[in-house]
Formats: sequence, C-alpha cells, structure tokens
Amino acid sequence: MLFIAIAWGTSLPIDHTASCTLVSHRSPAQVRAIIADEPGSAKWRSDLSGVTARGGGMWVESSKSGFQTTYLIVLRHDGSITHTIVAQPDAAFAGSWTYSFAPQPGGRTSLTVVENGQIYNPVFRLLSRYMIGYTATMRRYLTDLSAALNEPAQVTCATGG
Repeated sequence: MLFIAIAWGTSLPIDHTASCTLVSHRSPAQVRAIIADEPGSAKWRSDLSGVTARGGGMWVESSKSGFQTTYLIVLRHDGSITHTIVAQPDAAFAGSWTYSFAPQPGGRTSLTVVENGQIYNPVFRLLSRYMIGYTATMRRYLTDLSAALNEPAQVTCATGG
C-alpha cells in the first residue's frame, strides 16, 4: 500500500498554487496590525503553541502537533502586500505566502493570501492534494484571524493546481 501511495504521489506535481480571501469589517490597517505581530499570533492561532522572534523579519512557529517551522518576511510593500517564505531548507515543504490587503466600501478589507508551495515528500503530496487540501492551512489561519477580529469568518478559497 505504501508503494502505491509513493508511486501515486510521485506522479503529482511538486509545485502548487492556492489562495484564500477573507472579507473583514475592519480597516486594512487594523487587519494588518494583527498579522504583523508574528510573536503575538500564538494568542489567536488555534494551531500554534508558541512563536519565537529571531529578528530581521524572521520567526519560528511551534505548532501544537510539535513541529517547528522558520519563516522570513522578504517583502513589505507600502502596506498593501507582504511576502513571506519558509526559511528552513530541511523542511518537507517550502514556498511562500503573499498577503494582499485591499480596502472595500464601508471601511471593510479584503485580505487575499496566495500560497505558492512545494511539497517534496510524495506521500505528503498525495495527502495534501486529495485528503487535506492545499487551502486547509490558509482557511484555518483566516478563520482564526476572523475570530481574533471578533467577526464571523467570511473565507473563500481556490486552488490552481
């Protein structure tokens, strides 16, 4: 059975793109302020047990399941776009999240997160594609963010392969 999973996973592409969008009743500045406080994100993210700042735009997230992942902000552009990457060469996955903030009528905000990811392990590739879904982490992140903003989650997601 493992051989079949490995063979099937190997036939899937390493790269994928997916996105999720949250519509918030808060201003872009309010939404951005919560996201920009990476060490504080363990207070509102349901999947984290802690976050350690490393300086220079780098931080380490400790998940409740025991994994640690290092991230790095590589671009902040005029408050509308933030681009982060997985900064851990030995990880089973890599890639980036790009956050785009757009003001909406009535002082609302549309936040879109685009993931350009790579999954190296063929079994994880298979699980991600058919069981977990490429958008699961983004959906949880944006749902947790909605709760931190004290609003109902209005999240929509799409995958591009």
